[in-house]
Amino acid sequence: MLPRTTAKYLRSATLISAAWLSMASVKPAQADDALPPPPAPRLSAQVPSTLARMPVSYLRLGILKITLEKTSLDRVREVVRTGSIGEQGDASEHIYWLCYTLQTKVGFQRVWIISSGEFGGPRHTVDTIVAASIENVSVETASCPKLDAKFQPVSLDRRTWLGLSRNALVHQLGQPSLEDGEQLEFSYTGKVATKQLRTVTRKRHAATFYVSSNVTVETVNGATRRVWASKTTQN
Repeated sequence: MLPRTTAKYLRSATLISAAWLSMASVKPAQADDALPPPPAPRLSAQVPSTLARMPVSYLRLGILKITLEKTSLDRVREVVRTGSIGEQGDASEHIYWLCYTLQTKVGFQRVWIISSGEFGGPRHTVDTIVAASIENVSVETASCPKLDAKFQPVSLDRRTWLGLSRNALVHQLGQPSLEDGEQLEFSYTGKVATKQLRTVTRKRHAATFYVSSNVTVETVNGATRRVWASKTTQN
Protein backbone atom coordinates (compact mmCIF):
# COMPACT_ATOMS: atom_id res chain seq x y z
CA MET A 1 0.00 0.00 0.00
CA LEU A 2 1.27 3.47 -0.92
CA PRO A 3 1.87 6.00 1.84
CA ARG A 4 -1.08 8.37 2.30
CA THR A 5 0.88 11.42 1.06
CA THR A 6 2.08 9.56 -2.06
CA ALA A 7 -1.40 8.32 -2.92
CA LYS A 8 -2.80 11.82 -2.47
CA TYR A 9 -0.12 13.26 -4.77
CA LEU A 10 -0.83 10.65 -7.47
CA ARG A 11 -4.57 11.33 -7.34
CA SER A 12 -3.93 15.07 -7.67
CA ALA A 13 -1.53 14.54 -10.58
CA THR A 14 -4.08 12.32 -12.34
CA LEU A 15 -6.82 14.94 -11.96
CA ILE A 16 -4.55 17.73 -13.22
CA SER A 17 -3.49 15.64 -16.24
CA ALA A 18 -7.10 14.80 -17.07
CA ALA A 19 -8.09 18.46 -16.83
CA TRP A 20 -5.19 19.54 -19.04
CA LEU A 21 -6.06 16.95 -21.70
CA SER A 22 -9.68 18.06 -21.63
CA MET A 23 -8.68 21.71 -22.14
CA ALA A 24 -6.22 20.82 -24.90
CA SER A 25 -8.90 18.94 -26.82
CA VAL A 26 -11.34 21.87 -26.88
CA LYS A 27 -12.19 22.92 -30.44
CA PRO A 28 -14.44 25.64 -31.86
CA ALA A 29 -18.13 24.79 -31.85
CA GLN A 30 -19.03 23.41 -35.25
CA ALA A 31 -22.33 22.21 -36.69
CA ASP A 32 -22.43 18.88 -38.50
CA ASP A 33 -23.44 20.63 -41.75
CA ALA A 34 -20.56 23.15 -41.68
CA LEU A 35 -19.95 24.63 -45.12
CA PRO A 36 -16.35 25.69 -45.84
CA PRO A 37 -15.75 28.76 -48.01
CA PRO A 38 -15.08 28.19 -51.71
CA PRO A 39 -11.34 28.20 -52.49
CA ALA A 40 -9.93 31.17 -54.35
CA PRO A 41 -9.47 30.59 -58.08
CA ARG A 42 -6.05 29.79 -59.48
CA LEU A 43 -4.74 32.56 -61.69
CA SER A 44 -2.61 31.94 -64.76
CA ALA A 45 0.12 34.39 -63.74
CA GLN A 46 1.65 36.02 -60.69
CA VAL A 47 -0.32 39.05 -59.58
CA PRO A 48 1.60 42.37 -59.46
CA SER A 49 0.75 44.91 -56.78
CA THR A 50 -0.42 47.90 -58.82
CA LEU A 51 -2.99 49.73 -56.69
CA ALA A 52 -2.18 52.98 -54.92
CA ARG A 53 -4.77 52.31 -52.18
CA MET A 54 -5.85 49.21 -50.29
CA PRO A 55 -8.89 47.64 -51.97
CA VAL A 56 -10.15 46.26 -48.64
CA SER A 57 -9.61 46.87 -44.92
CA TYR A 58 -12.97 46.05 -43.36
CA LEU A 59 -16.39 44.46 -43.88
CA ARG A 60 -19.61 46.22 -42.97
CA LEU A 61 -22.51 44.08 -41.71
CA GLY A 62 -25.15 46.75 -41.24
CA ILE A 63 -24.42 48.24 -37.78
CA LEU A 64 -21.35 46.03 -37.31
CA LYS A 65 -17.92 46.98 -38.67
CA ILE A 66 -15.48 44.07 -38.91
CA THR A 67 -11.95 45.46 -39.21
CA LEU A 68 -9.53 43.03 -40.81
CA GLU A 69 -6.60 42.04 -38.56
CA LYS A 70 -8.41 43.54 -35.55
CA THR A 71 -11.90 42.09 -35.00
CA SER A 72 -12.06 38.50 -33.71
CA LEU A 73 -14.48 35.75 -34.72
CA ASP A 74 -15.72 35.55 -31.12
CA ARG A 75 -16.52 39.28 -31.22
CA VAL A 76 -18.53 38.87 -34.43
CA ARG A 77 -20.50 35.96 -33.00
CA GLU A 78 -21.06 37.85 -29.74
CA VAL A 79 -22.60 40.82 -31.55
CA VAL A 80 -24.56 38.90 -34.21
CA ARG A 81 -25.65 36.36 -31.57
CA THR A 82 -25.82 33.45 -33.97
CA GLY A 83 -23.50 31.23 -36.01
CA SER A 84 -21.00 28.48 -35.25
CA ILE A 85 -17.26 28.58 -35.90
CA GLY A 86 -16.12 26.05 -38.50
CA GLU A 87 -12.59 24.77 -38.87
CA GLN A 88 -10.60 22.89 -41.50
CA GLY A 89 -7.13 22.43 -42.97
CA ASP A 90 -3.62 21.94 -41.63
CA ALA A 91 -0.56 24.15 -41.15
CA SER A 92 -0.67 27.26 -43.37
CA GLU A 93 -4.05 26.17 -44.83
CA HIS A 94 -5.71 25.94 -41.41
CA ILE A 95 -8.72 28.28 -41.20
CA TYR A 96 -11.60 29.13 -38.87
CA TRP A 97 -14.77 30.81 -40.10
CA LEU A 98 -18.29 32.05 -39.47
CA CYS A 99 -20.85 31.75 -42.27
CA TYR A 100 -24.05 33.75 -42.76
CA THR A 101 -26.83 33.75 -45.38
CA LEU A 102 -28.28 37.00 -46.75
CA GLN A 103 -31.55 37.65 -48.52
CA THR A 104 -31.16 40.66 -50.80
CA LYS A 105 -33.19 42.36 -53.51
CA VAL A 106 -31.15 40.53 -56.16
CA GLY A 107 -31.28 37.09 -54.53
CA PHE A 108 -29.63 35.07 -51.81
CA GLN A 109 -25.99 35.44 -50.87
CA ARG A 110 -23.58 33.81 -48.47
CA VAL A 111 -20.64 35.42 -46.64
CA TRP A 112 -17.76 33.68 -44.86
CA ILE A 113 -15.83 35.64 -42.23
CA ILE A 114 -12.46 33.91 -41.92
CA SER A 115 -9.45 33.81 -39.63
CA SER A 116 -6.41 32.03 -41.03
CA GLY A 117 -4.30 29.85 -38.78
CA GLU A 118 -1.20 31.54 -40.16
CA PHE A 119 -2.16 35.18 -39.49
CA GLY A 120 -5.21 35.10 -37.19
CA GLY A 121 -3.30 34.19 -34.04
CA PRO A 122 -4.81 32.73 -30.85
CA ARG A 123 -7.60 35.36 -30.86
CA HIS A 124 -8.66 34.25 -34.35
CA THR A 125 -8.75 37.78 -35.73
CA VAL A 126 -10.48 38.11 -39.10
CA ASP A 127 -8.19 38.53 -42.10
CA THR A 128 -10.25 37.19 -45.02
CA ILE A 129 -13.79 37.64 -46.38
CA VAL A 130 -15.40 35.39 -48.99
CA ALA A 131 -18.82 36.03 -50.52
CA ALA A 132 -20.89 34.19 -53.12
CA SER A 133 -24.29 34.44 -54.73
CA ILE A 134 -26.41 31.31 -54.21
CA GLU A 135 -29.38 29.99 -56.11
CA ASN A 136 -32.03 29.84 -53.37
CA VAL A 137 -32.60 29.70 -49.64
CA SER A 138 -32.94 25.91 -49.64
CA VAL A 139 -29.16 25.70 -49.29
CA GLU A 140 -29.32 27.53 -45.94
CA THR A 141 -27.95 25.40 -43.12
CA ALA A 142 -27.76 25.57 -39.33
CA SER A 143 -24.08 26.49 -39.60
CA CYS A 144 -24.84 29.33 -42.04
CA PRO A 145 -27.91 31.06 -40.57
CA LYS A 146 -29.69 34.09 -41.98
CA LEU A 147 -28.45 37.49 -40.89
CA ASP A 148 -30.88 39.71 -39.02
CA ALA A 149 -32.00 42.82 -40.91
CA LYS A 150 -29.95 45.13 -38.65
CA PHE A 151 -26.77 43.45 -39.95
CA GLN A 152 -27.62 44.34 -43.54
CA PRO A 153 -26.75 45.69 -46.06
CA VAL A 154 -23.34 44.05 -46.40
CA SER A 155 -20.34 45.43 -48.29
CA LEU A 156 -16.59 45.90 -48.21
CA ASP A 157 -15.25 49.33 -47.28
CA ARG A 158 -14.76 50.50 -50.86
CA ARG A 159 -18.46 49.81 -51.50
CA THR A 160 -17.63 46.69 -53.49
CA TRP A 161 -19.87 43.66 -53.28
CA LEU A 162 -21.68 40.98 -55.23
CA GLY A 163 -23.65 42.03 -58.29
CA LEU A 164 -21.38 44.90 -59.36
CA SER A 165 -20.40 45.14 -63.01
CA ARG A 166 -16.78 45.26 -64.15
CA ASN A 167 -17.09 48.98 -64.85
CA ALA A 168 -18.42 49.60 -61.34
CA LEU A 169 -15.53 47.61 -59.84
CA VAL A 170 -12.99 49.62 -61.81
CA HIS A 171 -14.70 52.85 -60.73
CA GLN A 172 -14.45 51.83 -57.06
CA LEU A 173 -11.04 50.12 -57.01
CA GLY A 174 -9.14 51.23 -60.11
CA GLN A 175 -7.84 49.15 -62.99
CA PRO A 176 -7.35 45.48 -62.04
CA SER A 177 -3.82 44.33 -61.31
CA LEU A 178 -4.52 41.20 -63.36
CA GLU A 179 -7.42 40.09 -65.53
CA ASP A 180 -7.75 36.40 -66.38
CA GLY A 181 -10.93 35.64 -68.30
CA GLU A 182 -13.86 36.16 -65.92
CA GLN A 183 -11.52 36.71 -62.95
CA LEU A 184 -10.17 40.08 -61.82
CA GLU A 185 -7.46 40.64 -59.21
CA PHE A 186 -6.93 43.92 -57.36
CA SER A 187 -3.69 43.93 -55.37
CA TYR A 188 -1.92 46.39 -53.08
CA THR A 189 1.31 46.11 -51.07
CA GLY A 190 2.66 48.94 -48.96
CA LYS A 191 5.16 49.64 -46.22
CA VAL A 192 3.81 50.17 -42.73
CA ALA A 193 5.42 52.76 -40.50
CA THR A 194 8.45 51.14 -38.92
CA LYS A 195 8.10 49.97 -35.35
CA GLN A 196 10.73 50.33 -32.67
CA LEU A 197 11.37 46.90 -31.15
CA ARG A 198 13.42 46.24 -28.05
CA THR A 199 15.92 43.37 -28.26
CA VAL A 200 17.06 41.13 -25.42
CA THR A 201 19.98 43.54 -24.92
CA ARG A 202 17.40 46.35 -24.48
CA LYS A 203 18.69 48.16 -27.53
CA ARG A 204 16.07 49.53 -29.88
CA HIS A 205 16.02 48.72 -33.56
CA ALA A 206 13.58 49.49 -36.35
CA ALA A 207 11.52 46.71 -37.90
CA THR A 208 9.78 47.28 -41.22
CA PHE A 209 6.39 45.70 -41.86
CA TYR A 210 4.45 45.35 -45.11
CA VAL A 211 0.68 45.25 -45.52
CA SER A 212 -0.92 43.28 -48.34
CA SER A 213 -4.53 43.93 -49.34
CA ASN A 214 -6.15 41.92 -52.14
CA VAL A 215 -9.56 41.47 -53.74
CA THR A 216 -10.24 38.68 -56.24
CA VAL A 217 -13.51 38.81 -58.18
CA GLU A 218 -15.21 36.18 -60.29
CA THR A 219 -17.83 37.49 -62.73
CA VAL A 220 -20.63 35.69 -64.55
CA ASN A 221 -22.42 37.39 -67.43
CA GLY A 222 -20.68 40.65 -66.55
CA ALA A 223 -21.76 40.73 -62.88
CA THR A 224 -19.73 39.90 -59.75
CA ARG A 225 -20.66 36.41 -58.64
CA ARG A 226 -18.00 35.62 -56.02
CA VAL A 227 -15.48 37.71 -54.04
CA TRP A 228 -12.35 36.83 -52.05
CA ALA A 229 -10.87 39.69 -50.00
CA SER A 230 -7.98 39.69 -47.54
CA LYS A 231 -5.60 41.93 -45.61
CA THR A 232 -2.44 40.76 -43.81
CA THR A 233 0.62 42.42 -42.32
CA GLN A 234 4.05 40.81 -41.96
CA ASN A 235 7.73 41.70 -41.90
